[in-house]
Amino acid sequence: MLEIKKINVSYGPLQVLFEISLDVKEGEIVCLAGRNGAGKTTLCKAIMGLLPISSGEVNLDGESLIKSPSHLIPRKGIALVPQGRRLFSELTVGENLEIGLMNQRDESSTLEWIFSLFPRLEERLNQVSSTLSGGEQQMLAMARALCLNPKVLILDEPTEGLQPSMVELIRTTTKQLVQKGVSILLVEQRFDAIIELSKRVVIIENGRNSMILDHASLVANPSVLKHELGV
Repeated sequence: MLEIKKINVSYGPLQVLFEISLDVKEGEIVCLAGRNGAGKTTLCKAIMGLLPISSGEVNLDGESLIKSPSHLIPRKGIALVPQGRRLFSELTVGENLEIGLMNQRDESSTLEWIFSLFPRLEERLNQVSSTLSGGEQQMLAMARALCLNPKVLILDEPTEGLQPSMVELIRTTTKQLVQKGVSILLVEQRFDAIIELSKRVVIIENGRNSMILDHASLVANPSVLKHELGV
């Protein structure tokens, strides 16, 4: 599905990612973890074409995306829910969703599916998004990305700053998406969420691959993850 091969990324003359590699297979959750500043968000942006990749490969279903302009990456089948949500705050819930649906032919069935995941959004269609709670804004950010019917969904710190009930809702929805065949690259710092959701965990440190752990290894030896994340 999604395959990252030894990519190198720089901000101007400063290199920040060094031959990072990972893969996300169809219908699985792979967690990208690491301490603050490790390069997790930079990797997400690079996958989406928002930062230039100096070398390496980004492939989706065997097709190289390395030369695709950023505005075409979502059409290829990858959607990003960025850290901090990045909604159009002055627009309503419905208007934010309309933007996500701009390239969607079957809007009605897509919205029906999204409202089955997030019924609260249907109740708040005419509410300005900046007036939503933090959890509701995260729902909307995910829903807007899902309007693309992506093959791969990248979630960058989706539970950050949310109350426990909303954290649980986001986790439940993530599991439902995987059951529908959506592949997920999850950037997460919460130890319990990583254990519960992830098929594998890719840990990066200082812009480099540090360790890859499968679920069985995580369950058998959780102290390794705690040590690597510094929690």
